[in-house]
Amino acid sequence: MNGSLVEMPWLDGVGAVLETYLGGQACGGAVADILFGDVNPSGKLAETFPVKLEDNPSFLFFPGEKGRAEYREGIFVAYRYYEKKKLAPLFPFGYGLSYSRFEYTAIAADRSALDDTDLLGIRGTVRNAGPVAGKEIVQLYVRCKGGGAARPEKELRSFVKVSLEPGEENAVGFTLDKRAFAYYDVTARDWLVETGDYEILAGASSADTPLRASVRVNSTYAGVKKLFTRNATVGEVLDDPVGYAILSEIAGEALLNSMPPFVRQMPLRSIHTSFPDLDEDAVSRNVVLAGNRKVRGFALKSKRIKRSPEAASFRTPLFISSCPYRHNSDIGKLCRAERILSQGLSALCRASGSAGRNG
Repeated sequence: MNGSLVEMPWLDGVGAVLETYLGGQACGGAVADILFGDVNPSGKLAETFPVKLEDNPSFLFFPGEKGRAEYREGIFVAYRYYEKKKLAPLFPFGYGLSYSRFEYTAIAADRSALDDTDLLGIRGTVRNAGPVAGKEIVQLYVRCKGGGAARPEKELRSFVKVSLEPGEENAVGFTLDKRAFAYYDVTARDWLVETGDYEILAGASSADTPLRASVRVNSTYAGVKKLFTRNATVGEVLDDPVGYAILSEIAGEALLNSMPPFVRQMPLRSIHTSFPDLDEDAVSRNVVLAGNRKVRGFALKSKRIKRSPEAASFRTPLFISSCPYRHNSDIGKLCRAERILSQGLSALCRASGSAGRNG
């Protein structure tokens, strides 16, 4: 009996654990009914139990100091934290044993593609493979398989309890709406859906989801104009249709398709860390102005961008100067990738200068 999560260093020395939390004055009778087999337990954990206290996502911040406790976990609480960290818990969210044994046999979605304004029907099949009648709580999770927003690996979106006799198999149904695929966007002040592929998972706990189906969801959000800043990363600019059009027109499709993944994390204001011959202020201001005006090409007249010839020598970026691959054959691949990017940015500079002259 406990009111919250506890460590269980003695777990390997016992055959089973019955979690009752704070069951009240009738708890003793309920425990006796379960232990003697008069009642088949069917509860599930509403929390994730850590192996040790230090594994808990709030360990570094709670109880705080001077009467102030800050919730710094953001959306990564409970199973969302453990899955993102790839940290195995003692008992996962939604876990719970029974005197029955349940098997998940099939899942199907009523469509493979939909708009976020549509409803999606999901049907899953579960069977009681145990010797006694029991109840199972079927849990449905949704995973966004791409997108640019920071999101958990998957999120619980629905659940249902089903009663099954020994050997009985039954189908359970779910209906998912826009919120099942959405995340909260602080700029739009609304729940938004990113266009892309989503995976529907069903099972007995957050760590046991054997049934899976995939659907593609199209966002109908018209949106507010997305503003670029000097702190915007190359990836953020590329993920925006207008931003992608700008960089594509300036740098070319070949550069965008061959760009190393680490370049996407680089803010516009820090281009000089890889390309010292470029004036990052002028480069970023051109992209910011062009993107925020929703025009193609550059509109800012500037002579501050230093033009580098395409044949300029390769300069090792600061953030890979200590890379363990610096002196082996793999560095050649990085060099070629950086050279392509350098050439593309040189083209960007020339395009900017041309726009300035033709302004």
